[in-house]
Amino acid sequence: MPDSIPASKTDLVSFFGVPDILCQAPQRNHDDVIRTLVYRLAGNHGIADPQAITEAVIAREQATSTVMPHGVAIPHARLSGIERPYVAVATSREGFHFDGHTIYLVLLVLVPMDKPTLYLQTLRSIAGILREDDATQHLAALKTAEEVLRFFQTGGLKLPAYICAADIMTPPGITLRDNASLKAAIDILSDNDIDEVPVVDKEGDLVGVVSASALLNVCLPDYLLWMDDLSPIQNFEPFAEVLRKEHNTWLSEIMSERFAFVQVGSPAIQVAAEFARQNVVQCYVLKARRLMGVITLRTFLHKIFRA
Repeated sequence: MPDSIPASKTDLVSFFGVPDILCQAPQRNHDDVIRTLVYRLAGNHGIADPQAITEAVIAREQATSTVMPHGVAIPHARLSGIERPYVAVATSREGFHFDGHTIYLVLLVLVPMDKPTLYLQTLRSIAGILREDDATQHLAALKTAEEVLRFFQTGGLKLPAYICAADIMTPPGITLRDNASLKAAIDILSDNDIDEVPVVDKEGDLVGVVSASALLNVCLPDYLLWMDDLSPIQNFEPFAEVLRKEHNTWLSEIMSERFAFVQVGSPAIQVAAEFARQNVVQCYVLKARRLMGVITLRTFLHKIFRA
């Protein structure tokens, strides 16, 4: 994650206080922990309909787990009836049971529905103070809510001014080396539910992409599509010709060097601009030239509108 994102003026600890912290919580099941924290926030801040909020948080947790590294879970919901974020905290030395994981720190985050990036900004701020392996264990061992609050206050964390590409990217997944054959590309595009594969050199730098549409264009060049009568090729002879040469055809012959990309620290709005400008459904995230992650249009929309 990039460290150079400017901070806003909003302190993370402005979202919660001592009454919102449940230190050494007795609950073990994740539903019980979530319910307890929701009702605590509702009682402390006059938030209406805690049962509906509990159901919404649990449903979101079941759809997409919010378990993070180092024994942390951050269940959340977007609500139309609040004007600012609220955070509740639960700690346990013994641990809570979340989706088969043992969790020692739970931060429940409620954010306004019309603040599409506020949860991600909060998440980045929390991750900043918990990036060390022993931070969660230290928090889980604290005995009072005052000590827990002091831990977060000492970090002096502020929300980042904006979310960046690194906040919404996923790992690159499948890649191809630039010295691969056409056969390798056909195998990947045929066997996986993907439309495009990034191509990297031996250093891991992104040098191009190979797409299913480019492969189809190799098999069916434009001059064939101009024919009114396709009966001469109804047995897919052009495809057979490609298959005969797939072992000896270099990937570079169908690779495109045009692709949408941003840097890891680029504001997420720049990702949106790349999608719109280039009319693509996949944007690559680079650190200099090194491939660090991928953002699909579907992932982008989910993160902004529904995460």
